Amino acid sequence: MIKHTVKANSNKTVEINGDVHVLAYTFDTFTNNGKLSKSDKNFYLIEQMPELKERAESEIARYIELMEQTKEDMKRALELKEIINQANFEGELVVIKHRVSKSAWYEGNGVGNMRSRYNTCVPKSVEQEALELQAIRKKHQGNELFDFVKTAYITIEKREADHDNFKEVL
Repeated sequence: MIKHTVKANSNKTVEINGDVHVLAYTFDTFTNNGKLSKSDKNFYLIEQMPELKERAESEIARYIELMEQTKEDMKRALELKEIINQANFEGELVVIKHRVSKSAWYEGNGVGNMRSRYNTCVPKSVEQEALELQAIRKKHQGNELFDFVKTAYITIEKREADHDNFKEVL
């Protein structure tokens, strides 16, 4: 028996305050081969909306595939982490991730209100390894079996802004 909650959309919609929403139901009990179990609390809905069974089983199949890939991906992620952490961070750096602050404070415009930009950097010599590790970690977001702490790697974050980043020190 596989216990994992998946959401399956029906073909039915409902209107709430002028907005149209697709009705979705959750299923959390599946057989070991990925079929929806008759003991699932929402199994009775299958009679009225047969599309739910196919969609729920499709979602659990994706989950099972991801779980099977976890061990191999974890091994590769740990290898990549070691390569990145041993690189020389004194040389040329490249940006592997870019993010921008989204605080409402930045809506004031003018000097001192430029949105802060944060660039996550690694040495150019390990750029491909860092991007591969980043993709593996993104793939496993929400996967409780993947160890994000063990696969954390060294980066340098560079901030671009027209104002100081005031932090209160207690």
